[in-house]
Formats: sequence, structure tokens, C-alpha cells
Amino acid sequence: MNRRSSNLETRQRLSPFSRHWSGWAAAAILTVFVCVGVASVRIKAPTFDETVHILGGYTVLTKLDYHVNPENGILPQVWAALPLALNSKITPPDMKSAGWLSGLTWNAASNFLYTSGNDPGTILITARTMMLLMAAACGFLVFVISKRIWGVSGGLFSLALFALSPTIMANARLVSSDLASALFFLLSIWAWQLVSERVTAKRLSLFCVGMSGLFLSKMSAPLIIPAILAVLAVRLFRRKPLRVAVGSARFAVVGQFKQLLTLSAVVLLGGAAVFAAIWGSSFFRYSILPDDTLRNVQDRKWELLMEDASFPVKVVFSVKKYKLLPEHYLYGFAHVLHESKTRHAFLNGRRSETGWWWFFPATFGMKTPPALILFILAGLVFPFVVVGNRGKKKRHRTSNTQRRTSNIEHSMSNGEKLSEGGSDLNDATVGDEKTAEADSGRRDTDSVAGVDASRNAVDFRRLRRISLARRLAFAFVFVAVYVTFSLATNLNIGHRHLIPIYPPLFIIAGGVMFAIRRSKKRAIGRTAPGLNWKTIAFLMFALLAENVVIFPDYLAYFSPLVGGSANGYKHLVDSSLDWGQDLKRLKSYIEKTKADDGGECYVAYFGSVNLTAYRLPGKRLLCAFEQFSYDVFPLSAGTYCVSATMLQMDYYPELADWNSELEKLYREYRGKFREFRAELAKKKTLRNKKRLNELFRDYKVFEKLRFAKLADSLRRWKPDGDIGHSILIYKLSEKELSEIMNN
Repeated sequence: MNRRSSNLETRQRLSPFSRHWSGWAAAAILTVFVCVGVASVRIKAPTFDETVHILGGYTVLTKLDYHVNPENGILPQVWAALPLALNSKITPPDMKSAGWLSGLTWNAASNFLYTSGNDPGTILITARTMMLLMAAACGFLVFVISKRIWGVSGGLFSLALFALSPTIMANARLVSSDLASALFFLLSIWAWQLVSERVTAKRLSLFCVGMSGLFLSKMSAPLIIPAILAVLAVRLFRRKPLRVAVGSARFAVVGQFKQLLTLSAVVLLGGAAVFAAIWGSSFFRYSILPDDTLRNVQDRKWELLMEDASFPVKVVFSVKKYKLLPEHYLYGFAHVLHESKTRHAFLNGRRSETGWWWFFPATFGMKTPPALILFILAGLVFPFVVVGNRGKKKRHRTSNTQRRTSNIEHSMSNGEKLSEGGSDLNDATVGDEKTAEADSGRRDTDSVAGVDASRNAVDFRRLRRISLARRLAFAFVFVAVYVTFSLATNLNIGHRHLIPIYPPLFIIAGGVMFAIRRSKKRAIGRTAPGLNWKTIAFLMFALLAENVVIFPDYLAYFSPLVGGSANGYKHLVDSSLDWGQDLKRLKSYIEKTKADDGGECYVAYFGSVNLTAYRLPGKRLLCAFEQFSYDVFPLSAGTYCVSATMLQMDYYPELADWNSELEKLYREYRGKFREFRAELAKKKTLRNKKRLNELFRDYKVFEKLRFAKLADSLRRWKPDGDIGHSILIYKLSEKELSEIMNN
């Protein structure tokens, strides 16, 4: 009985669990991932964008109304809101309210959660759980692809890195489009590489599904086009026949021009699927609205976009003229193009309206654990080192062993799998017996002819490395294209925009397990210094420890190399740190503070939720959204709770750098504020509404100036504490406050 027959009988005797243990292991990792995500998000308030995402998906499913949030991709919104739409106990938004009729979608979204009689906790946990399931699907795809390339150990290792990444966990729990785009970017580019290797109905279906999901998830979807073209160029450069097996058709396409035509037809098929999916998402209706109730509001939004004279926006208006795509998709795309031209950004104490080319490389370094970076770098290097090293040879090896090695090398030159079922490169069962004999015969002939053996070995090492690079081409190409775009964009508002490159990087990092297994088997560990099981275990323990320490504040994670999460506010804000997620814990903190010392609390909150929805005690300082408070008050000693984004004045750049002109303006409006308080004390102003409105307008200006002066000083102070690393706590005495506000 030969070895292959023996292996087959062994596999047949194994139980289903034994044969599919890797799938069960992956399922266990993803189950823990989802459970940890649900546990960590229960105490978190909605982040800035989540409310409109939830309302947008709900109105699409229940009212076929697309105007709430079309710029953020319709698919993740609908997916998150699906259980809510099926729940008859959910009260729909009030479409006769002033916020709804005036197009104030943020206010309408807040009312849907907090004032319509719904339970906001149930709505949030349901929608977030749906997003965690979508993130789990992305993790499973990472496992499948990595296993296909590196074997079982590599697949599980890549999945473990996915589950232990603070960036992934932070955003997987939120109702947003970031993880959805990562899922479909990965599926699209990987399916495209599969199709470019062999055209089958299954691979075509994967490609069409991936492309359709991508264009419905994120307006950055067109970035897949240059990545597809780059993979296509790599495929044509190989000059290998393209096999086609669709239905009963079985043939090979030979010649670069014919292959280009064939694969171009595949791209057109994917484009047709995207076109049908976009129209299908609107149920083949052009209008963004179900009726004409809000048509005037929507037309005003279009008019604002028409002021943008850039070429891409003009193209969108040309498509709109002929109604080639639904209105909701065109408006969302035009809105993103318009907003991405200039946008306030903060990085390491600096502010800009156009960003910096190094913003995303810097955020990647600050927001990615050092252990994870080391794994990615090792995955980029070590597999190519060990795959080209043949290891130590023993002179007493038989000709059969030499023949088997020759068969593997010939197989690698023809693009066979690197690993199968967890075995490494040189242990794979590849090729058929005739190919092996023919290849062995060629090597014997070469030896007789006097070909130098060492030179022949170097050639095979090169073939192995080329084959490995070809199998990873989709990951290399996509990361390169996406990073290149990120260096050029002006939209430097959050590290979350780099999420699509993480899954391919996890797959690349899976090569660490392939390298260490092969190094051990072939006794070539000396070519990869430091690559051993102890190093892997130590780095994995460090990564796990960082997850335990940062739980449940994953969004606020910062590398210890830049001072850790406690110093994150010095480097980044907004969705990279403070997205309004800690409002619940802020309420608990203020209630405890008032109970302990009875001092006054002041709050400067960055978020889209009205603070009255949480019955938050304390006085309102400047907040990102108008809190509609008529409370006029001076500052006094007490506890100041300041969101990191508000502290850095990211959304008020004109007030961020305090100077003599702002100081002069502040003193002027401080005089008006004192006058206002004096008139309020006499209660004469209350009978003159015109005068009252005028004084309130002046007070709002003073409120901004007062907080800007306070924040300018607090940025140089060390906080007395923090809440989730996103809300900073300062305890100020009367003397300290006087020094800040009067100097």
C-alpha cells in the first residue's frame, strides 16, 4: 500500500469533528469575540454617528425613505436595523416633528431613540450585535483565506490576531460602515484573484457578491478598481494559460490579449452586478423620498452641493441628470466627495483643514499594538526566507526522497498550494506520479549533462518565492493601493478609515506560523533569528494582556510606545479616541462626585446625543451639539469633565490657538455677560423678548470664548483622572480657576 492510499484511509477513519477541528476552533474564537464585544459595549453610550445609522436603516426598511444617512452606505445600516424593523414594539420616528420636517436628521435620530417611547438600550444592543455578527463574518473570511495559503495553524493564527486587535474590536461593536467595507473589500479582491487564476461559476459568484456588497457599504468602494487592475497586470505578466470551467464549458485561454478580453468580461459582469444591486437597494425607484413631503429640504441639500465645481461632483450631477443611478446613491457619493476636500484634523497637538500625508501612517503606529506590528513584519519577511532555504541535506537520503523534493519544486513553479490541511510547503502532497517521474527524469538528465547542482537549487528557491508572492498578490496590491490613497486624502478624521487594510495584514502575518513550522522541520531556524515558539508565545501573551487592560475602552487604545491610552488625547481625538461613547459612565461619575463632596460639575461633551436624554446632572459648557439650555451661569470651583475632542477644540479651530485678539474679544463679551446677569437679576429683561434673544446670542458667543480660554490652559495641565480615557477630569479650586480666567 502506497503512502497516499494510507493517508486516504486514515482520513476516512477520522470522525467529522477530527476532520473539521479547525472549523470548530475558528467558531470558538469568533464566539468569544462576539461575547466580549457584547459585554464591552453594554456600558457604552451611542457614538456620534450611530444614531443616524440606526434611524437611516430603520426608515429604509419601514418607510422606503433614504434621505437620513445615504452618504454612509445603505447595506450596514439596513443590516443593523433589520431586527428593529421586524419588532412591532418599536415606535417609528415622528415624521410630523419639527426636526424631521426641517431635515435635522441628527435631532430626529436622537428623538427616535430617547423621546419616542423606545428603549434606547434595547435598540443599541440589538443593532450593535448585528454589526458584531458582520465583523465575525469578516474574521471567518480571514481564517478561510489564511488557511488556504498557510495551512490550519496559519489560518487560526490570523484569526486570533483579528480577534485580539483593539482596532477591530473597537469598531466591530459600533453601528458604522467600517467593518462592512473591510469585509467586502477583502472578499472582492480575493475573489478577483481566484477568478484571474481560474474562471468558475463559484468564483464568479463570490466576485459579484463581494463587489455588490462593497459598493453598497462604503462610498470609498471605487478604490477597488485600481487594485483589480494591478492584480490583472500581475496575472497577465505570468503568461500562463487561463483555465475556464463554467457549466459544461472547459477550455484554456492562451495569449495575453485573449486573457485580457476574458477577464475584462468578468469585470463587466461584476460591474453589472453592482449596477443591479444599487438599483435593487432602492427597489428600482429613483427618488430618495417616498413622497414629496421633504422634497424642498432635499432640493436645498442638492443646491449646496452644486456650489462644488470640482470635476468628480460635476460627473455625479451629469449622472443625476439622466437618472442613471438612484438619487440616494448619487447624493451620498456627491456628499462624500464634497466633504473630503477639506476637513478639520488633529494630530500630535497640530491642527489642519487639509490634513497631512503622514496622518494615517502615524495613526497606524500609535493605534496598533507593538506585538501585532512585529507579527506583520515577520509575516512579510520570514516566509520568503524559509521558503527559499532547502535546509540541511543528508547524504544517505534515497533517490525517492530526491524525486519527491523535485516534484514539490516543480509543483511550486506551477502555482500549486503552499500547504494543505496544515502541512508545510515541503510536506504537501502535490502533482501526480507522471509529473513527478517526468520532473525527476529531467533532473537526472541535467545531472548527466553536468549542470551545476547549486545553481539549480538557487533557481528553485527563486521559484518558490515567486509562487508565494503570487499567492499573496491580492493582499500586497490592496494594501499598497489603499495606503497610497490614504497618503493623498485630506480626510484625516479617524484611524477607523484604515480598517480595510487590517484583514489582509492579518493574513500576511499568518505566514509566521508557516515559517516557524518549516524552520523547525528543516533545521533552518538560524536563517530567521528570534523566530521560535517562545517568542511567539511571549508576543501573543503581550497582545492578550493589552486587550485585558484596555477592556472595555477599545476605542481609546494607544500603544505604550506613545504613552498608552492615558496620553492618547495628546495625539488623536474624534473617532480615534473620543466619539461620545462614555456618556453613561460620565453620569455615574457625576452622581458619585456630587454625593461625595457636593461640588458643582461642569460638562463639555462631544457627541450627538442630547444630555437631557440621560438626565445628566451638572452644568453645560460648550458641547459639540447645541444642548438647548437657557441656564446662564458663571464658572466656579468644582469638577470639570471635558471630552478630549472638545479639549483640543478640533471642531472650533478658529478658537483653538488663544491669542491677544481672542483675549480682547473675550473681555468684551465678558462685560456683556455681566450686564446680562444683572438684567436677569432685576427680571426686567424677561418681559422684552427681543432684548432677551439679543442677550442670549451674545451669551452663546461668550460661552464659546470662555470655554476656549479654559481649554487653552487645561491642555497644559495634567488631568486629575479620566473616564474611559476619552473624558478628562479636572478638579479646579477658586484660586486656580481665577488664574485661568482672569489672566
